Amino acid sequence: MKKIRVFIVDDSKIVQDVLSKGLSQDPEIEVVGVASDPYEASEKLSTTDVDVMTLDLEMPKMNGLIFLKQLLPQYPIPVIVVTSLTDRGGTLAWAALQAGAVEVVPKPKAEGNDALVSFLHELIAKIKWASQIKLPQKDKEFESHPSVEDASNQVIAIGASLGGTAALSTLFRQLPATMPPLLIVQHMPPTFTKMFAESLQKETAIKVKEASDGEKIEIGHAYIAPGDYHMKLRQDWTIEISSGERVSGHIPSVDVLFMSVAQVAGPKAIGVLLTGMGKDGAQGLLLMKQHGALTIAQDESTSVVFGMPYEAYKLGAVDMLLPLPRIPQILIRSVKERKKKGNP
Repeated sequence: MKKIRVFIVDDSKIVQDVLSKGLSQDPEIEVVGVASDPYEASEKLSTTDVDVMTLDLEMPKMNGLIFLKQLLPQYPIPVIVVTSLTDRGGTLAWAALQAGAVEVVPKPKAEGNDALVSFLHELIAKIKWASQIKLPQKDKEFESHPSVEDASNQVIAIGASLGGTAALSTLFRQLPATMPPLLIVQHMPPTFTKMFAESLQKETAIKVKEASDGEKIEIGHAYIAPGDYHMKLRQDWTIEISSGERVSGHIPSVDVLFMSVAQVAGPKAIGVLLTGMGKDGAQGLLLMKQHGALTIAQDESTSVVFGMPYEAYKLGAVDMLLPLPRIPQILIRSVKERKKKGNP
């Protein structure tokens, strides 16, 4: 079996050793090189065959963000940022995701073996997924769509993971300001959800914000679940934000959101499951379909990772399996048709 070739870039020799030893324990991974700064990395990458690279951001000589922007045009390989999520580190990590990194794995804050084992487990899982992904191509510009005349009493729930930030950006650039309320779970650390909302707001006419507990959902607004908290839709169509255990491996969990929307909104809802690894959202989308909602999933050809959509498709939870560029058109059409038919 061919091993996944991993290259490590980190200025700390201790971190290099921890990552090299920890990753090498997995029989499917081979560490093919390490570098202490971007200049050394550039030199070695020119002669090394690499499947996935891990990258620290705060390094001497050149920070990882600048290196990433210069690297990807030359070496189109998946990059996982491995960094400390301080305020500055979090800002840099978010910028790295926007620059093309496929994922961020925070370095453990706590000391001790348990924290290290958990960190390595997460990193190994994401390296395996990253080795299979197709790097997203530059999005072409799309024409804006006409407005939706009346989207009251409808709701759209969206779930996404790996590759989801770019997919949501593409989706939102095509949606009018009069869409029904959009509830979104995007798997990402808590540092990033507010940044993501602010970034997405700049690309759309819809008002995008990090969700708060108790707020009433409104037309033309999008609510992003905060990192480390589950988000649900309450019976009075307000948002519930709560802490708790991971569900389907995640907090926030797409399944938690979808199941609440299924029970509260039923046929008044549309569920959309975008690119992502794992199974989160599959059971929830099935419940939405069983309660009369329209269910949509992103197809394999446009997904960075066809994991979550495929799991939902296998369950029979998907009404429409669509390429990403078609999803906004279908959403707009479906909202109009449902209002015209009086459903809801």
